[in-house]
Amino acid sequence: MASFRPRVSVVAWAMVCTSALVACDGSPSSDDADGSTTLPDGKVLPPAPKTGETLTHEFPAFVAAPGEEIPWECQSWTLHNDKPLYVTSVSQENDGAWHHSNWFFVPEDTFDGPDGTWSCSSREFNEVAAGLAGGVLFAQSTQSLTDEQAFHEGKAIELPAHARIVGNAHILNATAKSIETAIRFTIKTARAEDVDTKLYPVSYTNIALDLEPNAESRFVMTCNIGDAFERKFNRAPDFHIEYVLPHYHALGNYFRIEALGGDKGDRVVFETKATVGDPVGKTLDPAFDMAGATDLRITCGYDNPRSSRVGYGIGDQEMCVFLAYIDAPIKIAGTAIMNEPLGPNDDGIFMNNSPCGGISF
Repeated sequence: MASFRPRVSVVAWAMVCTSALVACDGSPSSDDADGSTTLPDGKVLPPAPKTGETLTHEFPAFVAAPGEEIPWECQSWTLHNDKPLYVTSVSQENDGAWHHSNWFFVPEDTFDGPDGTWSCSSREFNEVAAGLAGGVLFAQSTQSLTDEQAFHEGKAIELPAHARIVGNAHILNATAKSIETAIRFTIKTARAEDVDTKLYPVSYTNIALDLEPNAESRFVMTCNIGDAFERKFNRAPDFHIEYVLPHYHALGNYFRIEALGGDKGDRVVFETKATVGDPVGKTLDPAFDMAGATDLRITCGYDNPRSSRVGYGIGDQEMCVFLAYIDAPIKIAGTAIMNEPLGPNDDGIFMNNSPCGGISF
């Protein structure tokens, strides 16, 4: 994992100059009739988006040869917003071969450089750094052509002023023809006065996958959230889960999240048997009440027809990840790095216990 160091000094000064619409040599920029701004160097900034507006953007296209896989390419879009934006929904559509993409919001001087497409490694991008610098905006369902991540009325993700959207794209062309493919976003925002609840991301990952050959396997990861939440807020968990998106690859055939413990007992938060290519994100209606729960249990299931074992990774390997949004003012992340095989259950499914290796708040 590349190290991350926030950019300051020269870059920070550049951001101040841009955000103030004043050139660094002291001469003022010009405001154009359409709301855009022309800087002294000739660069034109688009009109600053306003709360309550719908934003649209198409990123540059990728060209993938037959069978080609393009991982770890980043794309960015600087919003030039001079005030916070409150995102109530994000919709994407693409032209195919988008295996997966994760999108973050960060300060506009983070991962500094021209917008468009660039190698993630060239700017030391990694998803942990992006999440810490800002937050998670949106994640795409595996190989889905469309997705909509929508929240209930009055709930939104806050994008701070002077934000940049950065995505980690993974392109996989499984066809016998070359493809040119782009992704397009529609982002709906609300006025600040219409938002009463801000949402924050939760993400869990099981990297200890070890799928049995010619068999079904399930991996169960149980993470205690009650103790850590109580240490942070001096009270038991009392938040709600608004939206859930699981992530797995072609062998995935099952996903479930459960809330454990408390007066209400064990409860299923979300469950799906959707296959790759389907939009699998879901807005929970009503939002799931975690009051009293002590643990989250995540189960990922797979059907491996191959004669070889399959682990965690890109390409023909698998993943077990989920993203959720909650209304507690905190970011939560959990990871499993070890696995304990338990053998087949009565249905012949090979069960595995993956201890939760840590939770970050």
